[in-house]
Amino acid sequence: MRVITVLAFKGGSGKTTISLNLGAALAGRHTVGLIDMDPQGNASSSLPIVAEGNMTVAEALRRSTKDANFTLKLTDFSQAVFPDGSGMFILPTPDSDELSVVGEYLAANPGGEHSLKRALRNTKGLDALLIDTAPSITRLTAAAVSAATSVFTVLTEQRWSVEGAVEAQEYVDDARAFGLTEAKFGGAILNRDRARKNASSSVMSGVVKHSKLPVLKTSIPERVSIQEGELMGVPVVVGSPRSAVAQVFDDLAKEVWRKSKVS
Repeated sequence: MRVITVLAFKGGSGKTTISLNLGAALAGRHTVGLIDMDPQGNASSSLPIVAEGNMTVAEALRRSTKDANFTLKLTDFSQAVFPDGSGMFILPTPDSDELSVVGEYLAANPGGEHSLKRALRNTKGLDALLIDTAPSITRLTAAAVSAATSVFTVLTEQRWSVEGAVEAQEYVDDARAFGLTEAKFGGAILNRDRARKNASSSVMSGVVKHSKLPVLKTSIPERVSIQEGELMGVPVVVGSPRSAVAQVFDDLAKEVWRKSKVS
């Protein structure tokens, strides 16, 4: 099973939007799950959940920390179904305070940062699992990276966003060096790409090149339809499947799938 963690150490980059649409695009060909490890819970509240599972992510992390043999099952996940009949499994976040407290609980227990990885090692029935994270470095972030087989970051055409993406790559590299994870850094996804042929875009290209940050070939354009889909609780790849932006997300899903191949 591919476990794909999406990081962004800069708020407002569109990390959750990327995670939801990427998951919906992958769900067209694979059985996909999503774990919402952002205390804000935006991914959880954005999906049309039709069947409640047995657990939230907070409950799963606590169980795994107490019981090293605990394994997440598909019945623990809630099910989200879109109007076209497609959907994905989701392990939702509870209220923000509870998940934040669980982060402190992981920090207080030896090996707590590996709790999610342990809980997923024998999980059956999923081809891919996406983990949406908070835009900060916490013990929850460490747990999401520990569990991953690959990590991607999201950036926009802002200097601080590029710096946050570089920080995400360095975090993964350090995590590998210290034995926290075996995940590989898959690259950065450029979001809200205006594709402008002017001085601003040239500066942005120069900044990214100077940072030596690997950027995926597929970038996500800035489109109102993406935000409209968020408001309706339907990813654009489902709500407007024949649109140009839906095709872009499908291309992104294929690229991420290739780069996240488990050796």
